[in-house]
Parts: sequence; structure tokens; C-alpha cells
Amino acid sequence: MATADLRKGYLLGLVTFGIWGMFPLYFKSIERFAALEIVTQRAIWSALFGTLVLLLWRHPGWLRELLEHPRRIGVLAISSLLIATNWLIYVWAVNHGHMVEASLGYYINPLVNVLLGLVILRERLRPLQWVAVGLAATGVCLQLLRLGEFPWVSMALALSFGTYGLLRKQRRWRRCRGWWSRPGCYCRWRSAGCCCSAAGRAPSRPSGPRPKRSG
Repeated sequence: MATADLRKGYLLGLVTFGIWGMFPLYFKSIERFAALEIVTQRAIWSALFGTLVLLLWRHPGWLRELLEHPRRIGVLAISSLLIATNWLIYVWAVNHGHMVEASLGYYINPLVNVLLGLVILRERLRPLQWVAVGLAATGVCLQLLRLGEFPWVSMALALSFGTYGLLRKQRRWRRCRGWWSRPGCYCRWRSAGCCCSAAGRAPSRPSGPRPKRSG
């Protein structure tokens, strides 16, 4: 059973990364749209699709369970903000000629995950795992030397996704509901931002008494 699960995991991983690798082609085809609009559209439609899945899932009480844990809502809100930031930077990088830096960011991400696991989760690596980490770190350093400048896009992608993964690991929740919470929280973030922006652009009423009408 363990071998079958391992093979299934490898297969799902290959399919997932294959789909992920094709995303830049799609983003380039819609590069006339701003990154914020692309990510917002993704969040809205993901939230609607996730709501439909949860309704068909027939698991009553999931919303009440969420509302009964305010701290969990806060963690989900922060994680949704992190993944939205990650996607915004990624889409922007792809559509503005920073594809190499974007790819490097997701190559650095496993190293960030290892660092967070060692420092925060107190995990330990076996000798062969240290060798693998050393080889990956060497490859990253070589790429950084070739770039010739600080890869802020790469670091922002790696740190945001690594922190997001750490929060999700510490606050485990059902995958389907946790997946729905990300676009749902982002839609709320986006709605609040639009309201604040509209309020800032609203014309203010002139102070002082109104002029009297003649006649």
C-alpha cells in the first residue's frame, strides 16, 4: 500500500508541476490585462466553484465550525493574503519579462521550506538530505551570479510561498474547505480595498454655509 501511495504521489506531483509549467503560456496570452485583474478573476471564480463543491459535498456545519474558531479565520486570512501576493508577483513577473527570476523563486522555495523547518519546526535532516540541500543551494548561487543583481522577484516569491506553507502546516484543516477559504478571503481583501479606494476618490462636500439663491 505504501509503494502504491508513493507512486501515486509521484504521478500527481508530475501532473501538477506539468500544469504549473504551462501557466506562463496562458498568462502571456492575456498579458494585456493587469496582474491584479487576472488574480482577482481567479479568486472570484475559484470562490464560486469552491462554494458549489462544498454545497454538493454535503458536509453540514463546516461554516459554523469555521466561525467558532476566530483565530483560525485570522490564520486563513493571512495565508490568503500571502498566496495572493505570491500570485500577483508571479503573474506580473511572467508578463513583464522576468520569467527566469520567477522560475528561480520557486527553485529557492524548497530551500526556504527547509530553513523554516529547521528553525521553527525543529526538524532534522539526514546526511543525504544535507547533500541534496547543498547541491540545490550551489545551483541557486550559480544562478544568482549569472543574474548579476539582487533577485527581489525570486526572493519575494520564495518567502511568500514558504511562509504560506508554514501557516497551512501549523493550522491544518480540511483541504477542500481550506482551499475555498483562500479565494474567499482574497475576495474580501479585494472588496475592502476597492471600497477604501472609492472612498478616497469620492469628492468632498465644500465646508461652510451654502450660498443663498437669488430671487
